[in-house]
Amino acid sequence: MEKIKNTAEGNENDSEKLSGREKFEIILGLFGTDTAREAFIETCKQYVSSRRDSVLRPDAENYQAGHRPAYSPPRRANLHNSIMETLTSIATQSKSLSPLQTKVLREMYDRNITAEIVKEYIASISNNDEGDEDEKQKKRSGQSDTAYYHSLGKGT
Repeated sequence: MEKIKNTAEGNENDSEKLSGREKFEIILGLFGTDTAREAFIETCKQYVSSRRDSVLRPDAENYQAGHRPAYSPPRRANLHNSIMETLTSIATQSKSLSPLQTKVLREMYDRNITAEIVKEYIASISNNDEGDEDEKQKKRSGQSDTAYYHSLGKGT
């Protein structure tokens, strides 16, 4: 959380140097409660999952006809609309935004940029979760908690 605050206080020109994950974390820093933040992240996970599913299935899910642009299926469109509405609410209800927070919110006004930032953030936290799962799997290899702790070199 401290990293989010430090990043959010930066100069608005720093926006170009930030990764999608860092921009997303700046937005998460604007949420008032952990519950609201977690609900937003869950909506973003559902959106990325829905997007991934429709990309893997080249059927009518993408509603592409001829040379017309592809349209999102209703569920994915509703999730993306929810994300965009949340960003709009944060932008209008936040009392004192730093120049960097304002710049990131303005950048995320573009639906395509928001989709890319959300995908990058969810992918990065999914990779971290997989690393945690690998660690848990190693621990479950038949060792007791004490034996595992000692195998990490943390025992006395």
